[in-house]
Amino acid sequence: MSEAILQVTNLVKKIKGKTILDNISFEVGQGDCLALIGPNGAGKTTLMSCILGDKKASSGQVFIKGKKGKAQDQIAVLLQENTIPSQLRVKELIAFFQDISENGLSKVEIQALLQFKDDQYQQFADKLSGGQKRLLAFVLCLIGKPDILFLDEPTIGLDVSVKDNIRRAITQINQEEETTILLTTHDLSDIEQLCDRIFMIDKGQEIFDGTVSQLKETFGKMK
Repeated sequence: MSEAILQVTNLVKKIKGKTILDNISFEVGQGDCLALIGPNGAGKTTLMSCILGDKKASSGQVFIKGKKGKAQDQIAVLLQENTIPSQLRVKELIAFFQDISENGLSKVEIQALLQFKDDQYQQFADKLSGGQKRLLAFVLCLIGKPDILFLDEPTIGLDVSVKDNIRRAITQINQEEETTILLTTHDLSDIEQLCDRIFMIDKGQEIFDGTVSQLKETFGKMK
């Protein structure tokens, strides 16, 4: 693994006496793509919130580039819901995000990711299809060139062609920009096509950390 950009060490989170995260530790290297998986209620969302600083861990530490503290300025987040302002045109949204970003993505780089037609840039965001909104939300996260990108179920509810476009864009930004990516997903194709490594939790505890092939081998033996 390359030099760690994110380190989670002995992280514990308790809420009203209930342990939600139990001694979670892992590292993510610069430019890696890690799948954070587990059943609903496993603690994935709480773990993400603790890393972002939205929730305070009961104990343990999170380091971004070797430093403690809130990480919102270094991490961009793509939520499951497409939270895009609907009363702006696509070109206006892109221009706004470019204006507030220093040394962000250029128009050429944005078009390479979006692959929108000219008339789609003129549309209001709420007139785009669901898949186009998802792709736009993803690219808006990238314009500021974050060090780390959190993707929450990036391809959920999308048809095959749109999923392929999202995966292409994720691969491109991961490989060309060396953006470090953490994604949650229930789609095995996302994991196989995008991720270097899998970190699985259940009931707040780590139950696996390794590659896709190691996961298949490990859980195949358990059957």
